[in-house]
Amino acid sequence: MKLSAPLKKWLVPLLLIWVAGMSLYQAYTQTLTSDEAIHTASAYLGMTRGEYRFDPEHPFLFKDLTGLPFLLYKTNLPRDDQQLWEEARPLFFDSWRQSRQWATDWVYESGNNPKVMQVLMRIPGILVLVTLNWFVFWLARKWYGEKVGLWALFFTAFNATLLGHGFMTNTDVPLALTYLLSIWRLGEYGQAPTRKNAVWAGVAIAAALLTKFSAIAIIPAAGIWLLIIAFQKRLRWYTVLVDTGIVLGIFVAFCWVLYFFKSPIFIRPNDVVGAQDAVLSLYGKHINAQAIINIVPHILPSTYLKGLIMVLQGGENGRPVFLLAHTYGSGVWFYFPILVLLKTQLVALALGGISLGFAFTNLFKRQKWDTLTWLWVICGGVFLALAVKSKLNLGIRHISPLMPIFSIILAVVMVRISGLYRKPYVLVLIIVAYVLPILTQRNSLLGFGNILTAPSEDRYHFFVDSNLDWGQSWERIANVVKREFPNQPLYVVYSTSEMSYFAPTNKQLDINHAGSGDPGAILIAATDLNNDFTHYQQYKPAFIVDNAYFIYRSDKLVPR
Repeated sequence: MKLSAPLKKWLVPLLLIWVAGMSLYQAYTQTLTSDEAIHTASAYLGMTRGEYRFDPEHPFLFKDLTGLPFLLYKTNLPRDDQQLWEEARPLFFDSWRQSRQWATDWVYESGNNPKVMQVLMRIPGILVLVTLNWFVFWLARKWYGEKVGLWALFFTAFNATLLGHGFMTNTDVPLALTYLLSIWRLGEYGQAPTRKNAVWAGVAIAAALLTKFSAIAIIPAAGIWLLIIAFQKRLRWYTVLVDTGIVLGIFVAFCWVLYFFKSPIFIRPNDVVGAQDAVLSLYGKHINAQAIINIVPHILPSTYLKGLIMVLQGGENGRPVFLLAHTYGSGVWFYFPILVLLKTQLVALALGGISLGFAFTNLFKRQKWDTLTWLWVICGGVFLALAVKSKLNLGIRHISPLMPIFSIILAVVMVRISGLYRKPYVLVLIIVAYVLPILTQRNSLLGFGNILTAPSEDRYHFFVDSNLDWGQSWERIANVVKREFPNQPLYVVYSTSEMSYFAPTNKQLDINHAGSGDPGAILIAATDLNNDFTHYQQYKPAFIVDNAYFIYRSDKLVPR
């Protein structure tokens, strides 16, 4: 199917406008998820006070962008600002509670306008998502031609995970952009291993490592790639060492700049023993704890290292995870493969299977993969391997960097299919099958699921957490409650600042509340419906919001 020149000219801007428009729509209509305000609040405080105490689990390169609007848009600070700030002072202390309380109070309880703040802090994410889409088109066209570039943009623009999370303040989709930038610069270095390309590779890798800690996958991937290039190009060991030093040096320099050249080790007199215990738990039992405390500030900013260690610990220790109607005590290796099967359009999965068929066919024919193919396999494979190995399974968003790679693979397959089957209706059917699920679920793409998760109201049997219910629907919930339960209490599993803002009359839900006959509404999120409140699954909800939040009539529980 050939495209006319005018259509080619307008296709790219139209797809980018779609991405921007859909993102703005979601940014306005979906309330802040559980983690978003924390990211922006921690960045805003860091930039205004010159020190990052809150939310060290995520580096601050992208988070600072979400905080920039608030250097111009003045807001009131929480009443407990200084108390929470000082409580988070010791380095060897998990300040998650203080971070969350400060952030939610800032948005919802300090006299600010939550809707304005919500949109402002999400604008950088929208810009990053649009940039990612454009860059996928540009890179695919540069390496594989215009047709592949256009198809790659199409598959990226309608990717459910990228669209459903890209407008947020979270760092997953920004990592997808910086990880892809790193792949591009590694590819350029592979074609011409010069000092200039080594510098640009260092800049891209530094950007990835300062966006999200899971970008650490690029380090072993880059190492493997460098060895391949050194062997192919017969590089001297001196060149390999110097170029490696350039990349690492750029990262270290950028890291110190981002963290204000500060590496605080705050230890109060009565915290010394606790700090040593924390070091031992982080680094191991066979090291000198005091030596680590003395050395750490001089390697990398201690706050950056603290966040990295917390993430690595979380990946190693894991946490309970729900998947396919079963709760596991810790992460499971098949978590991400299952989510890909359930949260990707079926036509994309079919095309992915065809791409594997093409790859194996080439192997059987003993056709060698080109260098760029090896680059994709290495960078994508290492990231996937580390994700599968991790026991911290929180959502498909954590493998967002694989989505642009998948889009380019699908694009290559589509170009090959269009060359083999010159029937336009085949391509039209593929396009419709890919786009239609996105359009029908446009109001809640965060909880996107393909036909395998039907019926949609039972989707909570397949996955929860940031895959389905992440606090994005509070405003729509409040509208239902105000309309259907006027002047009646709303019983919730736990009351938050967000819920108190949208539904001030909420009350704590007792686990044995079912059948009490009290008037009002009972709200249970999908995650809770699979945990302590499973007995509510036997009742038919009066209303379902975004397939993730179930509202029951307290005085009239109807059995299913």
